Amino acid sequence: MAPLGAANFSPDDTPLDIVLYSGRWYQHRHLVILNLMLVIPLVTSYANGYDGSMMNGLQSVNEWKEYFGHPTSKELGLFNAIQSIGSLVATPPAPFLSDRYGRRAGIMVGSAITLAGAIAQTLTKNLSTFVVARFMIGFGTTLAMMASPLLISELAYPTHRAPLTALYNSLWFSGQIVAGRYLPKLTCVHFS
Repeated sequence: MAPLGAANFSPDDTPLDIVLYSGRWYQHRHLVILNLMLVIPLVTSYANGYDGSMMNGLQSVNEWKEYFGHPTSKELGLFNAIQSIGSLVATPPAPFLSDRYGRRAGIMVGSAITLAGAIAQTLTKNLSTFVVARFMIGFGTTLAMMASPLLISELAYPTHRAPLTALYNSLWFSGQIVAGRYLPKLTCVHFS
């Protein structure tokens, strides 16, 4: 019996026929590993959608408003706008980082900044720290999101490239839906 992933090729097969596997992708170990590795850049789109919907939902939670001393409409506007400002600031260096040091470096640096911003946002005690944390999240997600679709397009198996890039864009909406669905259930958490 032939090992899993082995294929019978005829002399009439072209090199392209030999390289491109057909059949079920999950029967080929290398394709399973590749697709599992591509989950990391796919998550960047999901996380950005989740964060955007979460921030809008938090502003309607009374405990959150009380914790921050009932922010004014200007402060609430700043909370939402500062993430976009962070994204704008990250836009010029993001392509340079990805082209110079690689897509993976852009994703890793962006994810690290986003994680630091999320931790700072979680632990914040005042409005100014919250604004800085939101800026960091916007800056980091832009670095990661500019590199992620490129990495997916470059590394995805040719027959999987179109579905994976379409999935990348769709995951942004999935993140928003999940945050919108479960945020009301999380409002019972008391801020201290």
